[in-house]
Formats: sequence, C-alpha cells, structure tokens
Amino acid sequence: MAMEKLDGDFRVVRKIKNEIHCKKGRGYTFEIAGEASYQDALLSAVGGKKQENGFKLDKTATLRPDASNPHDANAIAVFIQNRKVGYLRRSDAPIFGAFLKEFGAESAVCNAKIVGGWNDGKGNEGHFGVKLSLSWPPRVAD
Repeated sequence: MAMEKLDGDFRVVRKIKNEIHCKKGRGYTFEIAGEASYQDALLSAVGGKKQENGFKLDKTATLRPDASNPHDANAIAVFIQNRKVGYLRRSDAPIFGAFLKEFGAESAVCNAKIVGGWNDGKGNEGHFGVKLSLSWPPRVAD
C-alpha cells in the first residue's frame, strides 16, 4: 500500500501488480455508464470549475474489477486520477474481465476524454461524461 495526497487529504492507494495498456480504438467512441453518480469526481478531475463551452479534456483511465459492487459481480470500474468516474457497461464487463485474466493483469489503462461540463452563466449546466479510446474486443497495445 502507498499513501497519496489528494486535495489536501491523505488516503491509501493500492499498488497495482500488473497493469496492461490497451490498444486505442478509432477515436473516443467507447461509452461508459454511471457518470451521473460521479459528477463531483469528474469536476475535480477538470480543476473544480465548469466552463462556458464545456470540456473535451484528454486523460488516462484505469479500468479494474470492482468486486465490492453489489449490483454486478463482473463490474469493471473506471478511474481517472484515482477517482471512480463510472463503470464499463454491464454487457462489456465480463468480456473485459476475461481480457484482464488472460494476461494476469489487475488493471488496464487506456486513453479517455472527459466531455461536457458546461455552464453558460445563465443557470444552464451540462453534466460531465467520459468516452474511452478502446479497441473492442479489447487488445493489448503494440
């Protein structure tokens, strides 16, 4: 275990034993689920403030199994800057989980883009979303 300082607070961060890099997809077209529940984490990842025209911000996502998810035993959580921002869709999670097991990996990283998060200053705001650049079915980067 390691300690990490994040927004003034310390928390324990698990060291990843084996992490693989995923092959990119054709653009940022791979949708994830559940971002609506993680708007605070996404706001923090973009610097804490929405912009008038929103964001299209490149980031790196870490994907790893979430065995504690009470709704889906196969859940794969998506993290940006060590903050959970969503999950792979329920139909995609078993495929990705098998991919990780095939390579003996605890997690995988891929390119991500945070989109949305606009505020026009007139009371109209848009939620954040996350899109991944991930080949499907998943493959290891060359």
